[in-house]
Amino acid sequence: MQENSNYIDLMNKGIRQLVGDALKISLLKPSLALFILKSIRWQKQAEKRRLDGEQKDVHVPPFMIISVTNRCNLKCKGCYALAQQRENTLEMSSGKLKEAISEAHDLGVSIILLAGGEPLIRPDLFEITAQFPDIIFPVFTNGMPLNPATIAEFKKQKNVLPIISMEGMRSDTNERRGEGVFDHLVRIIERIKKTNIFFGISFTMTRPTFDTLTNEDFIRSLVKLGSKLFFFIDYIPVQDGTEDMELTPEQTRSVYGLMENFRRCLWRFPEMRNSLAAVSPPGVVLCTSGSSQTAAWNPVPSRPIPTPAYTTCR
Repeated sequence: MQENSNYIDLMNKGIRQLVGDALKISLLKPSLALFILKSIRWQKQAEKRRLDGEQKDVHVPPFMIISVTNRCNLKCKGCYALAQQRENTLEMSSGKLKEAISEAHDLGVSIILLAGGEPLIRPDLFEITAQFPDIIFPVFTNGMPLNPATIAEFKKQKNVLPIISMEGMRSDTNERRGEGVFDHLVRIIERIKKTNIFFGISFTMTRPTFDTLTNEDFIRSLVKLGSKLFFFIDYIPVQDGTEDMELTPEQTRSVYGLMENFRRCLWRFPEMRNSLAAVSPPGVVLCTSGSSQTAAWNPVPSRPIPTPAYTTCR
């Protein structure tokens, strides 16, 4: 029980630091700064609900991940959702999804990551998130459904953050996701940057792309494009024939040191000072801000698991 409490305390502290740094980033954008100030208040309220639960021996994490659909417009090599081959009819209805989010909200969950499939395929997604303005929804998207209409929705709902998935440079992204995807993403990112939307980029670290994704100049180029948040997720083989994509033991061991270097770099260079980074090594979720470790969670310390642990709620 004490161990669980330590994890929750650490995550609560991490969220406070993460949102506080987001406020620093937004100071030059008044409307965004106002939203961040509101978010700080909402996060404190959610933290209080979690702490109240602790008094009743109910341990509630601040984060939740929901795979809102199995459908996707791409067929990426090694995709876990594609490998599961679940029936689309198993998706939660709008009502069920709202109910699940509402229950999580009442327990004190304050950040819900929306994954898929491709979450933007759901036509009801923004209608659902609009009902929970005090929850932060990072939406993990392959970027292809992003268009003026969806970008306008993200602009309107500042608590819903597009997190665009890339594999690295043009050849790496196109090889795994399809020809032309990389150039499309660059065009979309440039369009989003003009709207001042707070957005991030997610990488799946594989054996062949590891050196590119952990290259300081590569990350710096994406910060120049406007990304404020980065997720590094290690690839876990879910399809036969993709085992050679898994990180080598040496690469895995080097992740922590490389990420610490990123934390320093993000604040050392002027154009990188306005960004946040998140990293997900095996068995541990780390959300970092600057040079500070702001959250660490290993739900099963004795048994490493793929992370983030994407959950399809039914």
